[in-house]
Amino acid sequence: MSASNSSATPFQLLGRATYGPTQTELAYVQKNGWEKWVAYQLVAPEKEVEMEQRLANATLPIRFRRIKGENAFGEPIEGEEETAVRKLEYLNATPAQLYDLIAENRKVKLSFEEKHRPANEVRAATMLRQRYSEYQLLEVMTEFWHNHFNVQADANLNIGAFFPLHDRAIRDNVFGNFRTLLEAIAQSPAMLYYLNNNESKSGPANENYARELFELHTLGAGAYLNAVYNKWKQVPGAFEEKPIGYIDQDVYEAARAFTGWTVGDGARLGHQELLPETGEFFYYEAWHDNYQKRVLGVEIEANQPPLADGKKVLDLVAYHPATAKHLCEKLCKRFIGDTYPESLVTTLSEIWIKHQTDPDQIKKVLYALLYSMDFCNAPAQKIKTPPELIFSFLRGIGADITPHPSIYYTVIQMGYKPFGWPSPTGHPDTNSYWISSNMLLNRWNAIIGLLYNKEAISYNLEKHFKTKGKSADEVQRACYLALCGTEPSEKIVAQMAAIKGGREEVSPDFIRKTVGLIGLLPEFQYR
Repeated sequence: MSASNSSATPFQLLGRATYGPTQTELAYVQKNGWEKWVAYQLVAPEKEVEMEQRLANATLPIRFRRIKGENAFGEPIEGEEETAVRKLEYLNATPAQLYDLIAENRKVKLSFEEKHRPANEVRAATMLRQRYSEYQLLEVMTEFWHNHFNVQADANLNIGAFFPLHDRAIRDNVFGNFRTLLEAIAQSPAMLYYLNNNESKSGPANENYARELFELHTLGAGAYLNAVYNKWKQVPGAFEEKPIGYIDQDVYEAARAFTGWTVGDGARLGHQELLPETGEFFYYEAWHDNYQKRVLGVEIEANQPPLADGKKVLDLVAYHPATAKHLCEKLCKRFIGDTYPESLVTTLSEIWIKHQTDPDQIKKVLYALLYSMDFCNAPAQKIKTPPELIFSFLRGIGADITPHPSIYYTVIQMGYKPFGWPSPTGHPDTNSYWISSNMLLNRWNAIIGLLYNKEAISYNLEKHFKTKGKSADEVQRACYLALCGTEPSEKIVAQMAAIKGGREEVSPDFIRKTVGLIGLLPEFQYR
């Protein structure tokens, strides 16, 4: 379909699938139609040359204390605080290069800030991509999958050091096949550390990863049936190897299948044996529980080949109908709102299952969702998350950014913690979480703060809004149209008129106050 067939405007459609429409994107949709914009986004080339150059030129400050040595107790001795500005050097680092940051036998010991630098570089690169990337749908879906497979990068130094690998696992599969993505995440060092599967061994297995695999990553909490059934054979469909949901027994058995899935981080195994020092996913056979298992009614024979029973569990959960429903519901909630038609979930789930082995499974589901009349006719009901609020404002006013902790802290003050949410659940995706009275005050303060953040943000509002020769009224209407996509109502015109104070002078301060006010309005806060 084209945007002309939609009750939503091109601006509103873009607002749901980007970090805020730019005038270039809006003109493209108005000229070519919504369908072509979606197709262009979903067939994005492997590399975006201009974006890659921005990343190559980007710098990020770091404050750290150089480790001078160790005291008699083996504790590090820190020197004076130092400050440096460095390029983003770890985004494409190899596992071995990232492992070197945390290696215990490293000759030159590093501070916390140095070891955690890779995670902060991913945060910086994400800021740049959300602001500048031409392929906005890729960035939106990257954030979606990061939130779905949430890992708290700050939970320990190993997670922070290996975080670029986790980000790449998602980016490499963002529009691809869910089963492939699921395995990439299961073998991500950051995920292995976060849910303690790197230490899971036979007798008894650590259940953290298996629990989240079922409850969050695949079938979802709605398919948890332990309150009704406590034995696998009681679950309807289990004898046909098609149980309608899962119980604790499934989690326990699945956890056994992932024993021995760890990271080559040089950890001591006993008898002077060490894990390899590669920084890569590693399967350690001696830790694996090789006995028979039963997961979702399916019997897995004993003594499987290396990784086989773990991969079988990934097959079972990835291809379960409840997984299709759970993921399609989350996609509808992200792109439409907290309420959405169940008929659309059913349609998307059927597509998800039909193409579950296709290399572009996720892409096909997104085509169906973003072309659907349910998406194109949905009213504006979803409030912007803090990153969406920040970057839609910056993109709307044509601001340039430099990666800087101040932007990161601005987002945190609004309750959003990029790659730092402490629970495996990921950030809430409901309006009620983001619009409490305290949250709203922080959102308003954030918009005003952006306009005065000279460390990280620069802009030329007169040039961007082409104010030369325009009256104050014309400038305010142009600013509102650019940021909200419609002409302002008479009520809003009256609110903006208060900024003029009876003067017709169009000064930089006048324009700054105008866009600041618009950024606080409900019409801008929703997408």
